[in-house]
Amino acid sequence: MDRMLENVKLMTNFTMEARQKQVDILVFPENGIVSLHPDGRNDTERYGQYVPDPKDKVVPCLLPVNNRTEVTNALSCMARKGGMYVVVNMAERADCKKGQDKGCDDDGNLFFNCNVVFDRNGTVIAKWRKLHLWHENPRYNYGNLTNEDAMFTTDFGVTFTQHICFDILFGRPSLANIEKYGVKDVIMSTAWVDSLPFGISPQWQYGWSRDAGANLVVAGLHLFYKGSLGSGIYPAASNPKNFTYTWDDTQEGGKLLVADVNTTKSKLFEGKMVTPRYPSTPLEQNLPEKNHDTESAHTTHTSGIPVPHHNITRWDLSTFEIIDLPPKSFQIVELCDYAEDETQVCCQVVWDNPNGTTHYLLMASSGVMNITNYFFFNQVCAVVHCPTGDIDSCAEVGPPTHESLPHFTLTGFFKTPYVQPSVVTQDLKLVSEEHWKYETIKGKYNESTTASIASETMDNLMAATLWGRWYDKDPYCQHYPC
Repeated sequence: MDRMLENVKLMTNFTMEARQKQVDILVFPENGIVSLHPDGRNDTERYGQYVPDPKDKVVPCLLPVNNRTEVTNALSCMARKGGMYVVVNMAERADCKKGQDKGCDDDGNLFFNCNVVFDRNGTVIAKWRKLHLWHENPRYNYGNLTNEDAMFTTDFGVTFTQHICFDILFGRPSLANIEKYGVKDVIMSTAWVDSLPFGISPQWQYGWSRDAGANLVVAGLHLFYKGSLGSGIYPAASNPKNFTYTWDDTQEGGKLLVADVNTTKSKLFEGKMVTPRYPSTPLEQNLPEKNHDTESAHTTHTSGIPVPHHNITRWDLSTFEIIDLPPKSFQIVELCDYAEDETQVCCQVVWDNPNGTTHYLLMASSGVMNITNYFFFNQVCAVVHCPTGDIDSCAEVGPPTHESLPHFTLTGFFKTPYVQPSVVTQDLKLVSEEHWKYETIKGKYNESTTASIASETMDNLMAATLWGRWYDKDPYCQHYPC
């Protein structure tokens, strides 16, 4: 409990800083309250907190406190004091009946990795229980809510949907709500684990946002020695070139990202203002005396203390079809790969590197991939920096080569309409679309979808990727909830 309340203090400081910047909605990372995934079911029991049903419109800040609601109450007071919408990830405890409710333990409890949304008054207005657990069962139960439960509408006219970390790899809830309800704004709390060359957090978040045509607000846990870092605001619905993100593996401590995002008012918005924005009478004057002390400062890196090394994993590239793109070459190359069911992806690159000194590989893959013992159906086209021309040298982290590519065009011919583009440099920075152009002609499943990245002069390219997801073919969904 002490750890969780200390984290509430840190979050409250960020909330008050955000208030000074007139923030409308503030998102905190996955595991932000518990710090790390609970170590087993007994640990989860210690952290679990009751969360009211959003349908009841409860303000926990105004209710009596007990040790099973203390954190929920404190977070409600934090949102109320800040006068803004707040999204916080926590371990939710729910009552159940053994033998009737799936996953119910002997003590009559279910535990969920849960995002809770508080409005400006501190009212619980939405919650989402993580549906797709990443090595978290049996610590947590699989989420049991509907796609619609992930949605909420604000007093500034925007309807959001939300998901938690691993949920982003699947078609629900967010993509389902985008396609069914026209939602254009998405929230994500995450404790992402980075992998190269296709899975560092801003690379995946940007690509997902760009493909979905939605604004994505991401709060990532910053524990890079565990492989987790990266937060960002990606306004793909309005201006995909103008993203804001942080991915810093040299500094410890949290950071507040603030950006103005242009969007359209939701058709689901009824126009009723719930609370005036930035009220002249601070809401904290109406707080009960039980409100928690919030004097703790932000965590910062202390001089003289070594910064732990960023633990970044490597992708298994042995299953990809590859063609070498050697230095000092002009080539037009096509490469195809076939899944076991004959589903095809074909990749083409127009490559002109007359003064190059290092190798790149064109890569293609269609079929099921193993990602930390979870299995997904993907179709991929990519150009990856591999200095020696061997896959073992691909995407090595080190000093950039300072090589400038005059231009190239990567095109993929997919059988899935869901294709995520990204371009990343050798020092692991996203390249803005000011320096490359993305075009796509979308079909349906089993029809042709064409996607292409056309680059201007590019310095220190690590990977240009077109990543296709075929949700309906995922073996994961044969064994776990989808």
